[in-house]
Amino acid sequence: RRRAEAAAAEGNERMATARLAVVQKDACRVKAELHSAEALMPDLEGQKQIAAAGKNFKEAARLAAEIKALQARCDELRHSQLRLVEQTADADSDAAEAAAAAEAAQARIAGAVKEAAVAQE
Repeated sequence: RRRAEAAAAEGNERMATARLAVVQKDACRVKAELHSAEALMPDLEGQKQIAAAGKNFKEAARLAAEIKALQARCDELRHSQLRLVEQTADADSDAAEAAAAAEAAQARIAGAVKEAAVAQE
């Protein structure tokens, strides 16, 4: 019975650790995408100013729309970052709790083995 509990606790620990890794990977992906999007902004702004100065209003309008869409995407990514920070904290907590439960289950097994050995003496 104790071995089954330990196996279940270790399975829960593996699942919690895997969930944490997935959330952390997503957080890295979102951070990289946000950084790339933010890096494009100054160039697009500059192109828009050049187009407007050259009275190429059609191109300036296209660039303004592209900038607006990119800003919206950056806002979405920032929101995702906040959500992923919360998910990371939750997953980290779950993994720590699962590790503690697995350790406690192993300790109960070790205690039972020790009791059995003492009883045989």
